[in-house]
Amino acid sequence: MNFAGPAELTRLLLPDLAREQSAQVVLVTSGLALAPKRSSPVYCASKAALRSFAKSLRAQVHLDGVAKGRAEIDVGATALLRLILRLSPALGERIMIGR
Repeated sequence: MNFAGPAELTRLLLPDLAREQSAQVVLVTSGLALAPKRSSPVYCASKAALRSFAKSLRAQVHLDGVAKGRAEIDVGATALLRLILRLSPALGERIMIGR
């Protein structure tokens, strides 16, 4: 559901969104898409799929009225990212810049 639900809902809503003045699609992923943890492989994989879908959608949607862009939530305050930054500053930086 972390991937299939948002992807299907986006597919169904895009025609309606194209008719609106300031429509936006907002998909929420996780730093775990880039740095998966062993105890949650399916969750991490679904977030990675959703992240890839969002990037592809941004490149492919050429509908008038559908805003294209990217918003990053400040993840610096999360306990998981603080731990990652302590253990591997380079990996933490990659997560924060979305590479």
